[in-house]
This record gives sequence, structure tokens and C-alpha cells, in this order.
Amino acid sequence: MSSTDSSRRSASLQFFVTGTSRVPVLDLLRFVAILLVMLRHFAARNPQYHEYIPLPILNTMMFGWTGVDLFFVLSGFLIGGKLIEATASSSFSLTRFYTSRALRIVPAYYFSLVVVIVIVLMESASARDFFDVNDYMLFHLLFLQNIFLGSPPNGGVYWSLAVEEQFYLFLPIFLLWVRPLRDKYLSRFILAWICFPLLYRVLRFTLQEVGFHELYSYFYHPFYSRADSLGIGVLCAIIHGGYSTHGNAIKYIFSLLRHRSVLFFLTVVTGVAAYISTRGLSGDPQVPAASAVTAGFTLVAAFYGLLMLFLLQVQPKLSPALWKIINVGAHLSYSGYLYHILVRDQIQNLLVSIESMGIQVPVGI
Repeated sequence: MSSTDSSRRSASLQFFVTGTSRVPVLDLLRFVAILLVMLRHFAARNPQYHEYIPLPILNTMMFGWTGVDLFFVLSGFLIGGKLIEATASSSFSLTRFYTSRALRIVPAYYFSLVVVIVIVLMESASARDFFDVNDYMLFHLLFLQNIFLGSPPNGGVYWSLAVEEQFYLFLPIFLLWVRPLRDKYLSRFILAWICFPLLYRVLRFTLQEVGFHELYSYFYHPFYSRADSLGIGVLCAIIHGGYSTHGNAIKYIFSLLRHRSVLFFLTVVTGVAAYISTRGLSGDPQVPAASAVTAGFTLVAAFYGLLMLFLLQVQPKLSPALWKIINVGAHLSYSGYLYHILVRDQIQNLLVSIESMGIQVPVGI
């Protein structure tokens, strides 16, 4: 292994293994992801104001649904890189890993469920996106809401937490299963992982007419349909971490993906392709386009994966004050994700109450 490869591998170990230091670029992407999700949810609820928003800004807001895919790519990259290292050791413990992830995710999530229960019991109209939580609490407690509650409302944003938890459950078992062959074939196994959801969506779309219900039930929410985004994150960890690969073609491609100019070009091309293929999902289509629900999700994840690799290469220079804001936003991204719809709807409910008293205020929040 060359000195360049060794230094790159040492840098990857800093956040793949130790987890002791934050990586500014990844904080930036977390910050962008939560902003995209919030902008999408605020814009989708207020179509009456779209005519007052400049078209480029509105398109960005409506494209904000892809912020969830960016979160998936980030999870695949960080957790995947960590597990690739950890599962190579015979001392790896599934119990310790599951406990660690549960302690990071479950307490805040369960507390948010309590908040939702209280609001729904108060019969607040502002909880309309969360009514199914009380009716199907067991599914939410077990992180199964993305499978059994496929159509909106789906606990607001809780479906994606189920996808993440199912990924945490499945990935270490998968890596342990392929461990005897990982040195030669790990990258190929992950490529196959990425291809499976894409093939599933193509076949499902071919065999079944897809409307609004089917879009969420069979394409948007299930783990087996969205696992390509997480798999792309894992593949990015393999590329960035400089892990050993087998096959001259794969080695050559991965080496190209460590060059800034190549990454920049591919990021732009993939970003344009992702935008064109998923334009239909920027509204609320009753009949989504084939490109959106088949290759579209994969292209979006590929764009974010390439963007992440590019930013990790260039390490953008921002002012200390701006980095501090980004760092705070990244730290609060999970809480913001859990509560932003509730907060939005509570504010809107309050404004409606104020207007009922004869005070004219904009009610679309």
C-alpha cells in the first residue's frame, strides 16, 4: 500500500472507527439535508404562495424531498464504513452495535411519539399528519411503519426512521455473512445490493399500475425499495476509505472516483439526470412518471454520493462563523427532523385561531 493510500485510509479511520471527531463536510451535508426536508414540507403545505416565490427557489424547495435520500447516503457512508472495519475483527459484537444504535435513536424517537400522543389526544388539527401514530402505535414502536402503513399519513416523517433502523439491523449481519469473501468481492456484493431495489422498482412498475397509493406503499417507503440509497453510501465508504477491491475494472473506476475533476464532472451530470428523471415528484403527482420511481431514486442517491466524495476531496473553505452555524444545525438535525412538521402545523393552527378573532394574518406556514 502506497503512502498516499495509507494517509487516505488513516483519514477515513478518523470517522469510520473512532467517531471521536466531527467531519465538517458531513456536518454541512447534514445541515443541507434537514434544510431540504423542511423546505419541502413547508412548500408542499402552501401552494397558494408558490406564485410569489421565484421559480428557481420554488423548484429547490419542492425538490427538498431528496433531503431524505441525502440522509440515507450519509448513514450508509458512516455506518457502512464503521461496520466494514468493525466486522473484519473477530471481536465484533452485534449486541454492542445494536445497543449503541438504539441508544442514539430510540429515546428521542420514543419521546417524540409521546409528544404526538398528547397532541392527538388534545384533538389538535395541527396533528393531522400524525393521526395514524395512535391507531398503529405498535408498528411505530417496532419500526415497522414503513412496511404496514405504506400510504400517507405515515407518522409524518417516521417512515424514514424505520428504513434506517432496518438498515442498522441488516447491514452488520450481511457483512458478517460475506466476511470470508469480503477482501475480494465486497464491492461487488454492495453493487449487487444497489441493483436489487432498482430492479425491484422496474419490475413492480412494469407489472402494476402506479398511482398515489402505490407510490408510497410499494416504492417510496419500504426498505427493500430504498436500500439502494443506503448501499450507495456504503459504496462511497469503500471508495473514500481505500478498501481493497478485486478486479482491474473496479479498481480503475474507484481510482478515477478519487480525482476531483472526475468527481466534479460526474456530480454535475448525475445531478442533472436526477433532476430531470424525478421532476414529477416535485409536485404531488397522482400518477408518477416511470423514470421517477425506477431509476430516479438511484440517480438522486448517486448524485448525493458523488457530491459527498467531491466535497471530502476539496474540503470547502467557509468562515468560522458559518461553520459554527452549520455545526449547530447538524447537531440539531435529528431533533429538527422529528419535530419540524409538528412545529409547522402548530404555528399554522395558532395563526388560524388569530385570524378567527378578526386579525388578518397569512395562515400558510
